[in-house]
Amino acid sequence: LVGSEMCIRDRAYIDLEQTKDLGSGENWIGSLVYDVPYNASSVFDFYVSEMPKLNWVEVATVRAKISHMTYVRGNRALQILIAINTGNSAVVTITAIPNTSGIGKI
Repeated sequence: LVGSEMCIRDRAYIDLEQTKDLGSGENWIGSLVYDVPYNASSVFDFYVSEMPKLNWVEVATVRAKISHMTYVRGNRALQILIAINTGNSAVVTITAIPNTSGIGKI
């Protein structure tokens, strides 16, 4: 999941009970849920900075109590939800689905 497909913050703790995925590599679908010891605003800024470096095209972003980010690349789409957790931490949910809209396809 880290590398050419997408990035997750360092010091992430993956919630295996909430994470549901099928497939592998760049063809997986489902949701990855993880906690990080960073505030939600810095996690949002991380994805705004890092996703374009991996050739993801931003479709929409909303910075809020639960921030929403949508990116597409080729035949895939990612939705990233970033929620404030207790203290100075955040919960991130990344959902990967097929992109059949044609947006972001080269």
